[in-house]
Amino acid sequence: MKPTGSYIFLITRPAGTPTDRESLTSSLAALGVQVDLEYGVVPIDPLKLRFALRGSASAEVIEKLDSTIEVFTDPHVGGA
Repeated sequence: MKPTGSYIFLITRPAGTPTDRESLTSSLAALGVQVDLEYGVVPIDPLKLRFALRGSASAEVIEKLDSTIEVFTDPHVGGA
């Protein structure tokens, strides 16, 4: 099993893309991120379609994320 770390994922969605909780969490899950559903989706800047989610992923998954997703070590969990 590959080691995982805890992260905060900052997602910027293109205009016209759904920004509901299910769409945001499923898009990360499809990339291999295990989303923390208890944390929920935090709107950072809804006008610019930026949202934060907490989750965990392996280093390989983090490396493959595109530029619309910024990744930060989760300071509340200790991170990777």
